[in-house]
Amino acid sequence: WTNMNPPTHPSARRYHAMAYDSAHDKVILFSGRASSIYEDTWAYDYTTNNWTNMNPPIPKPPGTIYHRMCFETTTNKVVMYGGDSAPTETWTYDYATNNWTETKPSTKPQGMSDGMHQLMYDDFNDKIIAIDLYSYYISYARIWNYDLQANIWEKDDVVPSLFPSNNGRVSPAMAYDSAKNRTIMFGGYDSSSNVYSSDTWKYDYGKNVWTE
Repeated sequence: WTNMNPPTHPSARRYHAMAYDSAHDKVILFSGRASSIYEDTWAYDYTTNNWTNMNPPIPKPPGTIYHRMCFETTTNKVVMYGGDSAPTETWTYDYATNNWTETKPSTKPQGMSDGMHQLMYDDFNDKIIAIDLYSYYISYARIWNYDLQANIWEKDDVVPSLFPSNNGRVSPAMAYDSAKNRTIMFGGYDSSSNVYSSDTWKYDYGKNVWTE
């Protein structure tokens, strides 16, 4: 690890979200909180080691926490879903035009405002995948997919025969491996038994199969 120490940077915060915009080679950051909730959008350029406060015009998402973001390579836009302030809103950010747009799909996931979900772009299937393994109130892991160009969220109702333990697991980390076309998950916390997890799983969205 190297501490980059950029001369300009966002204020210290937590519960923010970031996504890598591969089209423009920038890391995009939105919101988060310290003593209050921020409403800012920043872009980081690794080559110049510089953060830029983008100050996008209105409309833009409300400042929030527990939101998730990913980058959709077909449209070259960052997609944001969920969060404490706007739990069912879907937004896109276009670095090229420095504009946020609320997409307002007619159907949308519910109950993903508390940071328990993860958001990945599956470029093989051209779908944004929202996975919520927190199942204190439900009997199985919730998985939704979003088609940005069609502006449609759909719930995947077919329950896999095997999936990561669902006894209230919260806050696992996930990332999409584009070379293998798999989502990789590690860890989490089982709130019902006060146990931290150290298991690693892969998820094949096309086959709807979890494998430990």
